[in-house]
Amino acid sequence: KDQATVEIIRINAKKDKYNAKDSIIYMALIIKKNSSYPEIAVLSNGDSLEKPFLTNYTRSIKHKIYDPYSYDAFWKPFKEKLKGIKTVYFSPDGAYHQINLATLQNPETKKYVFDEVQIIQVTNTKDIVSRKNIVSKSSYFIGNPKFNLGTDTKNNEKPEEQRSIENLSQLEGAEKEVKQISGILENSKAIIGADATEEYIKSIKNPRILHIATHGYFKKGQYQSATQAMLNAGLLFAGVIDYDRMYLRPFDKEDGKLTAFEVMNMELDSTELVVLSACETGLGQASKEGVYGLQRAFKVAGAQCMIMSLWKVNDEATQLLMTKFYENWQKKGMDKRKAFETAQKDLRKQYKEPYYWGAFVMIE
Repeated sequence: KDQATVEIIRINAKKDKYNAKDSIIYMALIIKKNSSYPEIAVLSNGDSLEKPFLTNYTRSIKHKIYDPYSYDAFWKPFKEKLKGIKTVYFSPDGAYHQINLATLQNPETKKYVFDEVQIIQVTNTKDIVSRKNIVSKSSYFIGNPKFNLGTDTKNNEKPEEQRSIENLSQLEGAEKEVKQISGILENSKAIIGADATEEYIKSIKNPRILHIATHGYFKKGQYQSATQAMLNAGLLFAGVIDYDRMYLRPFDKEDGKLTAFEVMNMELDSTELVVLSACETGLGQASKEGVYGLQRAFKVAGAQCMIMSLWKVNDEATQLLMTKFYENWQKKGMDKRKAFETAQKDLRKQYKEPYYWGAFVMIE
């Protein structure tokens, strides 16, 4: 009785059809336990949501400044229809893929949505009634790949002006993170440094948990196809700098970039959880069919649940969040959702700004 689903739909509005002032409108379909049909909340200011309001939210998070506008813009329009609701299964679309609802602060009470209601993000609301049985027991924790292996590329290097990946920082916090966490779980293996290659990742079949702590990337652009968008989001692994330096690249060698397009072909049908402890792994290219990126890729590959980031993350704060999450889940016996939210609450005591504790979202 105290739960609801909210499915967001982004619509390209034609003025003569929807009588909308903006070219984009958003619709929220809300279903409660005894609903005969979905309740509808319409946000007719889609252009404003996607431009000034989203820009304001991103800037406020990045610079850790008070944001009195995002709550009213993104949450308040359908809050009135959620009276008495304590848990919301939320399926985002469009601009909602780029914000963490839990980080929106009520300008009247100064409380965050995180404090008002439990938000459970799902790719699609049908996912709440199609749970998979988990049979695999093995878990893999990949962290701090050695991006520059020091491979001899003399006489085979790109001209200096053409180099695109250089000076990637090593992630010492990520290495510490995977070593600590892998020690918490049974049947787990930590892969770090030169061993954390793209080849190794692709060789993993149906783990219970796949935890990857590395650099992620998403290149924004106007892509002509879903394939193009999926090729421009990914994760970086050992040797990526060496390969990128090469002018003539071997066709039989992986380049150290695991793209979202390649992720779709991984075997993760029995995988309970994928954690991408990296920057901007939850982002992607919006289209009429949804958002193309790592989130969609891991879902297509079969992952049941994911933890991903919406912006560039702090290495130390991320390490603390992930360690607390696994301790809550595996040692204290909490379910995944409660373990994750409790870890966020603990992190808030040390890092008050949403930039730190709100970067990651759990998607079921």
